[in-house]
Amino acid sequence: NHTSCMIANNDSDTDEKRTKPKNTLTKNPQIQHESISNTLRPNSIESDMTHEEFRRHGKEMIDYIADYLTNIHERRVTPEVEPGYLRPMLPEDAPEKGEPWNEIMKDVDRTIMPGITHWQHPRFHAYFPAGNSYPSILAEMLSSGLGIVGFSWAASPACTELEPIMLDWLGRMMSLPT
Repeated sequence: NHTSCMIANNDSDTDEKRTKPKNTLTKNPQIQHESISNTLRPNSIESDMTHEEFRRHGKEMIDYIADYLTNIHERRVTPEVEPGYLRPMLPEDAPEKGEPWNEIMKDVDRTIMPGITHWQHPRFHAYFPAGNSYPSILAEMLSSGLGIVGFSWAASPACTELEPIMLDWLGRMMSLPT
């Protein structure tokens, strides 16, 4: 049953009402695994970023992307880096604590952007079209923000039903046989 492992709680955010799935990860009694439900916390979406910080940084990210796309024609299409350029620019080990968001964005500009091929550049004519639009970026944000996993109808009825409807629309636009 696909729904037996889902955490169901439509009434409140209290742990007492959560349905805890059975530990089926191993049959070896010497290996103990923590139940998935024991790792969930109320408001687990909030890590080290508050709702207010998320709103502020989200607006900053929209500005960053809009500035990038507005000025992309000023950039070189392909990067001037050699294979292996990134490793010496990053620490040997992962950070133990998260950095402030503005420091992460400085790292993106300093380390990642120099190694980017700008697929949206007006002079990029290679491989296949990489069309992007502001509505598609916003749709991607919505999809990511909702965090929907549509692998079955029970997991997400709307997602599972919307996909074939939209594919039917696309097929009709392309005059494909029904």
